[in-house]
Amino acid sequence: MRRTAVILVGLTTLAFSGLGMAAAHADKPPKPPKVTTCTSTLGPGTFHDVVVPSGVECIIAGGTVIQHDLTADNPLLLVLGNDVGDPVQIGHDMTVTITGPSEDILVCNTAVRHNLTVTGGASSTGIGGTDGCASSVGHDLSVLGAQDLEIRTVTVGHNLTGDGNVGFSFEVDDNTVGHNLDAEDNNAPFTEIARNTAGHDLVAEDNNASSIEIIQNTADHDVLISGNHASSVHAGENSANHDALCSDNESFSGNGNTAGHQNTCNS
Repeated sequence: MRRTAVILVGLTTLAFSGLGMAAAHADKPPKPPKVTTCTSTLGPGTFHDVVVPSGVECIIAGGTVIQHDLTADNPLLLVLGNDVGDPVQIGHDMTVTITGPSEDILVCNTAVRHNLTVTGGASSTGIGGTDGCASSVGHDLSVLGAQDLEIRTVTVGHNLTGDGNVGFSFEVDDNTVGHNLDAEDNNAPFTEIARNTAGHDLVAEDNNASSIEIIQNTADHDVLISGNHASSVHAGENSANHDALCSDNESFSGNGNTAGHQNTCNS
């Protein structure tokens, strides 16, 4: 009889433990769907992968967490974050490809853990900015063939590349880059590369514009400015721990540039 009672008590204890475990599991929030499609507004909330299809307007609210990738294929409009409140967080890559008519790509107050890549020309592309829009990219930030590009106040873990961009303006200002900052083959009448810090090289080569201003940048290794064509190419107050080399630039003027080794950027 005593043995039967002990067994019953044990079974009762297990039953209640099972109920407790079931309740604990029931309290866990459900996992987000594997893929979420944005066709208007999204968030705040938590999502795994987010896809923006062609021809739609997608606005992703501040405080939204995308655990893995954000992929946009020819969106009509793509806006991330705002200048107040919590940032948009992307756990892996953000990839935007523009192959047809598109309005603006605007990235404000957003943290991308790995790579941010924009290929092709929306009406304008803005990444980061002032007044609360400062953003970060954990590895590489690449913008290739965009139009009216502004990259401002972005912290980049490895390389920042702006190549082959067109439109009225190309502005890369006030960024902190872990390795190389590279601006090549851009064709925008107003081109400015200003007040950036590069952990290795800062390169501005073969750009075409009416005015090119490369000023107040700092490179832990080399500043390399060559083959740029404009009515005025000006390099002023740039600093390189190793070489500052300027060559084959049209209508070039340079002043206040410093280097730890060779310096050919003052005229």
